[in-house]
Amino acid sequence: MRKYKGKKICIICEGYEELEYIETLKSKAVFSNKYDFITVNAKSINTIIARYQEKYQSDSYSLVLIFCDTDKGPSKEYKEIKQKINDFHDEDVADDIVIFGNPCTMQIILSHFAEIKLWAWTGGHADGDSN
Repeated sequence: MRKYKGKKICIICEGYEELEYIETLKSKAVFSNKYDFITVNAKSINTIIARYQEKYQSDSYSLVLIFCDTDKGPSKEYKEIKQKINDFHDEDVADDIVIFGNPCTMQIILSHFAEIKLWAWTGGHADGDSN
């Protein structure tokens, strides 16, 4: 396991696909080893803001980012996340904090590294996970 001596960057991932995408990128060493990238699985678009506020206010990270997906056009939820981030900081910073990807694009990229499992949603939780 690599030891990091640099700054810690927290990436809050909307769910399992986003988490796997970032973890795969980390395992391929595409990020600079000057930074320690910590991932957090929000497990739902509805818990992203609470997780962001918690990690930001912990003062444990040099930077806290959000990685979520959005389909053809920015979804209502995506726009709400950006607005809540701006409200939290009392300034227009969401474009610098929120990263988004298209779910299909992430799955295609991941498939180049290994066989991937698409998450089946049941009762609002992936694979029946109740957390």
